[in-house]
Amino acid sequence: MKGPCVYLAGPIFGKNDDECRGWRERAKHLLGGYFRALDPMRRDYRGSEQLHSKDIVKQDIADIAESDAVLAFVAAPSWGTAMEIARARVLDKFIVGWGAEGNVSPWLVEHCDAVFRTLEDACDEIVFWERET
Repeated sequence: MKGPCVYLAGPIFGKNDDECRGWRERAKHLLGGYFRALDPMRRDYRGSEQLHSKDIVKQDIADIAESDAVLAFVAAPSWGTAMEIARARVLDKFIVGWGAEGNVSPWLVEHCDAVFRTLEDACDEIVFWERET
């Protein structure tokens, strides 16, 4: 049985396969086989988002509720990612952002437990958090 569940939040709308899947696949590798990743890309609605908006939001909210932690790609503003982080904060999930460069928005700082520049550092933080809980 796999251990804690990590939701992989990040931009999908208007993004190509590499932008959507590349970092998520790398994160799954970095988190190892112990963590169960909840990857919203397993439901790829790109190109038909307007027809499935209720399903997208409902399913993502269910994944966040099921998760123990959220790993969020925060290199650039994204409505969906911001909403997912806010929902996770309300549910008291452990939230780690990555991809931040320079000054980070106070909203991001206050809603994330930690924010890192690299995916590797962010994944290390999740592993450390899990070991300490």
